[in-house]
Amino acid sequence: MARSIEKKKLYVLHIAEILKGGIATYLNEILALQSNSDLIHQLAVLAPKSQKEYLNNFPHVKIFYFNDFRLRVLNVLSLYFTFVQIFFRSEFNIVHLHSTFAGFSVRLFYGLFRSSKIKIIYCSHGWAFDRNVAEWKNRLLVHVEKILAFGCDTIICISKHDFLMAKNNNVGSSKLVIVQNSIKNIELPISNIDWPKGKLRVLFAGRFDRQKGVDIFFSAMSQLQNIVYAYAAGDQSSGDQSYIEPPSNVNLLGWTQHDKLQQYFVSCDVFVIPSRWEGFGLSALEAMRASKPVIASNVGGLPELIEHGVTGYLISSNSVDDLVNILKSLTPDLCKEMGSNAREKYLKFFTSERLSREILDLYLN
Repeated sequence: MARSIEKKKLYVLHIAEILKGGIATYLNEILALQSNSDLIHQLAVLAPKSQKEYLNNFPHVKIFYFNDFRLRVLNVLSLYFTFVQIFFRSEFNIVHLHSTFAGFSVRLFYGLFRSSKIKIIYCSHGWAFDRNVAEWKNRLLVHVEKILAFGCDTIICISKHDFLMAKNNNVGSSKLVIVQNSIKNIELPISNIDWPKGKLRVLFAGRFDRQKGVDIFFSAMSQLQNIVYAYAAGDQSSGDQSYIEPPSNVNLLGWTQHDKLQQYFVSCDVFVIPSRWEGFGLSALEAMRASKPVIASNVGGLPELIEHGVTGYLISSNSVDDLVNILKSLTPDLCKEMGSNAREKYLKFFTSERLSREILDLYLN
């Protein structure tokens, strides 16, 4: 039998249908802090078995896995049946859902019929209906989210942009809470990355797909081969972008482990995130933590991080020319100045202690 939240003993289960990318970064930040909280008596995660290497090892966190498949509809079912097996032999009174498919699975099959003793918190990590796709698809997803909002108690919006998107579309309006993403202030590594001399050092990190704008990035780099060199960390995991041959001044790293990736953040001059849509942009925050300016598309939650001309630059979505022109204008001294401003903004607003405190308040209230 699940225990009541009123006793202030929290038994928390985090659920994610996918880890690779920003969800893993977010969960690792949360778990590191929650595993040391006196308020949380049990902490667990349900995650896809094939992606278990993306979760850090926390001694006091129980990890459950569901069998995942290439078809996400099968993942939804596998996740739910594994959740049922775990949940009804455990004492969890907080279920924290991460991203669209985990939210769909649990809220549809369980949340709409749950006991009042169980608190369900949902975070989309960027709304599925806030994407550059056919309008009818976005409208359909809005209606789905409106229905599923009845299956949870609180909806966390990771940015002010996400909050307004939900509110303007009447998605769970009374349940919306803004908890902006944050990351831990770590001791940054000494980098041993080899960069060509005399060229601007540019970093891209993310899926090689349409959302992240890898095609925009490659097109810009191809016009700057004499003055810019770039590393691109990521892979073609989503399958919605046909393979594009990178220009000769872009070195593909593949999917890079978090600790190793920090060396690239530390040693680059500027970080580029030309996304077509973005709920928040944790990788931009990682660059700011490393005192690097960010060039980002003026979409989603990114303008909440980047102050144009102060901590980086905002470019028009889909604009290769904007990206090329800004990269041409950068100098090492300007990058250092803007990077210092970016670091200052990160320390003031986006450290993970604030994130953990606000989420715990949601669990308790």
